[in-house]
Amino acid sequence: MGRRSPSVDSEENGGRQDGKGPVFFSSQSSFCELPANKRPRITHLDTEVIPKFDPAKKNVNVKGWLHKIDQLGDIYNWEERDRVFVMQTRLRGAARDWYDDLEDYSATWGTWKEWLTKAFPRTTDFVDRLEEMLARQKGNETMTRYYHDKISLMKRCGLDGENAMSCLIRGLPVELRANAKACGYKNPEELYYGFLSSLENYGAEKTRRSSDQKLIKSTWQRGSATGNPAPKLCYNCRRTGHEARDCRAAPATRCQVCQRTGHTANTCWYAAGGSSRDMPAAPPQRNQQVPPKMNSGATTSGEGAGVQRRGGPLQ
Repeated sequence: MGRRSPSVDSEENGGRQDGKGPVFFSSQSSFCELPANKRPRITHLDTEVIPKFDPAKKNVNVKGWLHKIDQLGDIYNWEERDRVFVMQTRLRGAARDWYDDLEDYSATWGTWKEWLTKAFPRTTDFVDRLEEMLARQKGNETMTRYYHDKISLMKRCGLDGENAMSCLIRGLPVELRANAKACGYKNPEELYYGFLSSLENYGAEKTRRSSDQKLIKSTWQRGSATGNPAPKLCYNCRRTGHEARDCRAAPATRCQVCQRTGHTANTCWYAAGGSSRDMPAAPPQRNQQVPPKMNSGATTSGEGAGVQRRGGPLQ
């Protein structure tokens, strides 16, 4: 019998070279046998250094995005097919829909850049960029978020130095502008490092206190609304549900003697012909002299006591 070759023996043993166990990974694997120009050089994780391209976002420009791919590609020694791979994996929104509808994907990197530039042109006037930058104010976000958003908008307008400082301070709350100007910094980086970074949660803390006060106020209003308020009483018609100033009934009769409503001078207790028994004291009228009090030594009842009759002399 002839001796079998090692390759045939290895195949019969399930890929085992020594007959003891299978060999799953070895230096002779098919992956390592691939030519160098066919091996993938970058992965999806490597593409994270490039931002996503979504034409719906205002701060995205296709030319700047493609330039960033070329710039980082030169740093990491990406080949043209690597740059195409990065571009394809970072498309989002309408750009991804445009890419999915294509029929030819064998274009060169230069052709891809030309296609993208024609498919998503964006021309923004300087005035529009300037208005957007000036409208960006410090809201309820952190100071870091406001600072970097403002810096990005100012770069699109080509502003730096003292001009950028002025725009950055203008977007701060009114109570912080004077202190920011008094610091005397020359550029936005110094202003953020020396002053703004210490006010990280300035707007958020103020909003939280305001929301707490509104919550307390609304709770108090709900608690007071649960009670039974006294019904409104009209002093003109003596009915409930409205006040006298809103009453549609005719004005009530007013007494000419005591100036009170609800009766006339004929039935007034303070009139001259009224009963003097249990008559309450009438309020003094304007320009009326109050009569002097009687002597405390005089008697008003009993035998021999003098009684002053109405309209008559003392007897």
